[in-house]
Amino acid sequence: MKRMDVIKKALQDTSLPSVHIIPVEKKELRCTDSKFGGDFYLPEGKEVPVGEDGDAMEFLAQIRLSQMPHLEGFPLEGLLQFFLCTRGDVMEEMDEGELVSKGHFRVMYYPEITGEETSACEDKLPKERWGMEKWVKGMRFEQTEEVATLSVEGTDLGYEHAMKMLTPKLLLKAGYDLSDCPDTDRFFADFGNWGCKVGGHPAIRQGDVRQEEEMYQAYTTLLFQMDFTTGEELEADTFVFFIKPEDLAKGNFEDVLLYWHNCY
Repeated sequence: MKRMDVIKKALQDTSLPSVHIIPVEKKELRCTDSKFGGDFYLPEGKEVPVGEDGDAMEFLAQIRLSQMPHLEGFPLEGLLQFFLCTRGDVMEEMDEGELVSKGHFRVMYYPEITGEETSACEDKLPKERWGMEKWVKGMRFEQTEEVATLSVEGTDLGYEHAMKMLTPKLLLKAGYDLSDCPDTDRFFADFGNWGCKVGGHPAIRQGDVRQEEEMYQAYTTLLFQMDFTTGEELEADTFVFFIKPEDLAKGNFEDVLLYWHNCY
């Protein structure tokens, strides 16, 4: 039997608060509610973000911050939206595991919400769309804490010491045998920090791209993670948006980094 609590206790100093987001079926959702896909909020005078290809970006998700349990550093009110160019040929040009330009994605933030009844915009998908799942769902929030991500190549930025704490004795006590492939897969599934969420530690698969370049290391806050990974589908798409804490505090969402990966 696996005892995740043994490892979580040993890594307690790496614990970060997080709000996990569970996709749920909801029949009635306003355009201003927290949601994945579907009609979204677009205030009068604003336009849908357009990519370098000249096409409107696909709407991924939006979070109405007053509906989400509050995380320190995040605004209390307003609406955060996430858009992505999902046309197949465009995404094929994006190297997996690389940070991509704003020509491929946008994060929008509206501090105030007005005209809730007249501001719905239809989510339109490209004809030749990248082969990933499309969610049109509501959101349920669960506030929690999570320890550092443990991946094939180590841990996430700032928590490198976590790997040194995983002694053979500790792993044996927790019931993990990392010389066994199925057990190793189970270990990285248990401590990979998968799922959709705000805050906490990112899912990083092969390693944290922020550790590779000094210019990326200022983006220390996990703004949003949209993850299609399941126990049955381990190579699904994961989109991780990072932001600098000082920009988050100012409500500035112009300088955001996206890390996209979909395979081990």
